Amino acid sequence: MKEYKHNGELFLLDDSRGCYIEVSYKYLKGYVGVNLGKEASDQYPFIWWLDAEPVTRDGLKYGNPHGDTVQSNLSALCDQLIRKFQIEEANKNFDREKYCNQLHETIRNLP
Repeated sequence: MKEYKHNGELFLLDDSRGCYIEVSYKYLKGYVGVNLGKEASDQYPFIWWLDAEPVTRDGLKYGNPHGDTVQSNLSALCDQLIRKFQIEEANKNFDREKYCNQLHETIRNLP
C-alpha cells in the first residue's frame, strides 16, 4: 500500500494485484488500469472506473479514459471519489420530509 495525497485528501493505492491499481478513499474504492476496451490505444492506454465490475488481472475491460498517463487517470478517479463521498454524505443529512412539506406549502400558497 502506498499513501497518495490529492487535493489535500489521503488515498491508499494498492498495486499488488495485476495490471491495475485499487484506489481507496475513506470507505470507497476505484480502479485505474490498462485499457482492455475497444478504444484502447496509445492515446488512451489507461482507464479508470468506480467499481470492480470491469476489473481483471490484465486490466479494465471498460472505463473512463482520461489522457495517456497513469497520473491523469488517477487524478480523475480521485476527483470522482471525492465527489461521490460528498454526495453520499450530503444524502445522509438530507431531510426529505422538510422538502415534502415545502413542496405542498408552496402549492397551497400559489395564487
